[in-house]
Amino acid sequence: NCTPFEKYENPDKYFDMAITSPPYFDVEDYVGGAQSHKEYSNYDLWVEKFYSVLIEKTYHALKDNGVFVLQVGNQKYPLATDAIKIAEKIGFILMIREDAKMGNNVVNTSDEDKETALVFKKYKQ
Repeated sequence: NCTPFEKYENPDKYFDMAITSPPYFDVEDYVGGAQSHKEYSNYDLWVEKFYSVLIEKTYHALKDNGVFVLQVGNQKYPLATDAIKIAEKIGFILMIREDAKMGNNVVNTSDEDKETALVFKKYKQ
């Protein structure tokens, strides 16, 4: 049974590190299971109900001084910019923003829209 992450009850202050490359809203359509872009009909709603929840739940699941690595693509949406805003608002500090130099040949990704790895840290409060 697969539970969508936004509905999963994760432990508090349990992990030292989390790493993910979440769905890019409707850029990719996966086979099987619940799809967040089908659950939330537009990008703004998706950011509110899925993306923000994912980042916040990850923050709470990390121990103090834990690290969160988020790899996103900006092919259609400002996922990196939005992630930084959300993460910093809840207490993460952006440590590294590294362009992964990976693009999408199907949509001819421009250099500024290629994959980006964001490394956040949750400092002890």
